[in-house]
Amino acid sequence: MHGEGVGLNINVFLIAAASVLFIGSAQAHERLDRTVDGRSYLAYLPEDYATRTEPMQVLLALHPATFDAEWFQNIARIEAEDAAEDVIVIYPNGSPAVTVGFSWDAADPRGISRGDSEFLLAVVEDIATIAPIRSKFAITGFSAGALMTYKMLGEHGDVLSAAIPYAAYFNDNVIEMSDWPATVPVMHMHGTDDARVNPVTGEGDADSLYNFGILSDHMQVVAGRNASELGQIEYDAVETALGGAEVVSVNDATSYVLLDGIAHYWPRFLVEDMPNASAAVLELLHAISNSLESCSGADLAEPFGELDFFDISAFVAHFSDGDPGVDFTGDGEFDFFDVSAFLAMYHSGCP
Repeated sequence: MHGEGVGLNINVFLIAAASVLFIGSAQAHERLDRTVDGRSYLAYLPEDYATRTEPMQVLLALHPATFDAEWFQNIARIEAEDAAEDVIVIYPNGSPAVTVGFSWDAADPRGISRGDSEFLLAVVEDIATIAPIRSKFAITGFSAGALMTYKMLGEHGDVLSAAIPYAAYFNDNVIEMSDWPATVPVMHMHGTDDARVNPVTGEGDADSLYNFGILSDHMQVVAGRNASELGQIEYDAVETALGGAEVVSVNDATSYVLLDGIAHYWPRFLVEDMPNASAAVLELLHAISNSLESCSGADLAEPFGELDFFDISAFVAHFSDGDPGVDFTGDGEFDFFDVSAFLAMYHSGCP
């Protein structure tokens, strides 16, 4: 599924079907079918999105080659996880593949761009017209979708809050892309029995298309371009979602995990001690959010690390409620002097 002409083995398909057994009912998300720049995508938004004022995290979920957004949504169902309550999950359709179905230009061994990066940015801009969203979005993808995740990291890392590729490696075209910002967390997930690209040996069906190494070496390359300035990320909830698999930290912002016995499919087992990649993606986003700290006393709302309208709105709400956290003078009164102190911190900006 890395290459556009590689078919899906029937055994892998059956295992993928088994991975979605025991699916529970979806969380309260509303589905929207939207089109931008002549291309379509599926969006799952919290049902009360139209009345929300706090910015929500956007997560793009990219399908593998020869498939489409509808197929991947049926397999991954990220929006049905408990941790998706405040997340907008988007499944975009790729561009027409060289052979059949849809794929992503990052997976084209000829290195020909089909405008996929620009389309994904346009999708996020389109969602921002109907719902409050954070200034940076997260991205995950499976197989060819994971290669596209790396391409977005290389081309547009400045607008990403996290990248979670599943079952992919760099190909030469992606390796040659520019460095990404040091503060973008990257977690690569891969099954140990992946016959497309084995994460331990680097061998697999896709060797004829791409140049691979073993996963640990690959992530050292990622870490070398990703000298973190983030706080320590706690992976406990991520590991639980992955059936107890250990997340290996290469540095504060770079990690990978091997899923024992998992082949080339997106695992979403809803039974104890089995991996659920969909839940793991969301738990990682929460862990990243928890690792970020306010940059000043005026940084009262997400996204932390920057000062914007949402911090002002949060201050007004806390001030009106008599929250001691905004009693900046410490005199037990909520008055002009607290407002003045907030404005001074706000105008000073983040260090």
